[in-house]
Amino acid sequence: MKRYYVMKFAWIFLLGILLAGCSGNSGHSRDAASGSILIYRSDWLHAENPLPTDKWTLMGDTDWIVRQGRLECRVSQPDMSPQVAVYHDSLFGRNPVDFMIEVTTGMNRVPQTATKFMESGFLITHDSITGSVSHGLFAGLDGEGKLFIKNFKTDRYYQRQLQRHEVPQSTRLKLKARRENQGYYLTLYRINGVTGEPSDSILMKHLSPDLIHGRIALVSRSGSGRFGTSWWFEDFQIHSLK
Repeated sequence: MKRYYVMKFAWIFLLGILLAGCSGNSGHSRDAASGSILIYRSDWLHAENPLPTDKWTLMGDTDWIVRQGRLECRVSQPDMSPQVAVYHDSLFGRNPVDFMIEVTTGMNRVPQTATKFMESGFLITHDSITGSVSHGLFAGLDGEGKLFIKNFKTDRYYQRQLQRHEVPQSTRLKLKARRENQGYYLTLYRINGVTGEPSDSILMKHLSPDLIHGRIALVSRSGSGRFGTSWWFEDFQIHSLK
């Protein structure tokens, strides 16, 4: 009888381990240190080319390529429309929550003259994934190495750094949204590649919750004038926060 209960307990214990392993494959994992829950992480090293349409819509399928673990925009001619890759899933539905999105980005080719009109970053948009994206909040890095947060449609800057920075080969960007009493606080961080800590940041306060839901897109802007460039993206992640 005693052996029966020992064997029964062993099977229950083994079943518990198997179930725990299965739940870990759902794509949601918690970071105990930050309290964040990983909702999505790109795996472009093993991705199909072009990306599967059940997760992504590329505005101009031939303008993007998956190569060596990166999603690369191939449009570098100046004065072109922004190239947009839209992630299908809505950002936590109509009821905004605290969230964090992050990506590593860089120029495919460093132009002779880099300008503020060469831009890479995140877009939170309400537009249809089947049409052209015309509005939303755009946060990212420009060709002068300045962080910015602005309205995508009007091109009106809400926040932009004044000091010019050298643009390294790659930059880790992290956008964090937290709800406060008077709306959302949106912070864009530039992450130090050595320490993993923010090296600098910009902040927008008192944003309406209506602006902080919708779909997330990655944007590559080639610039204007005589010189242009295109941008690549790597290790794109979406987290919900406590």
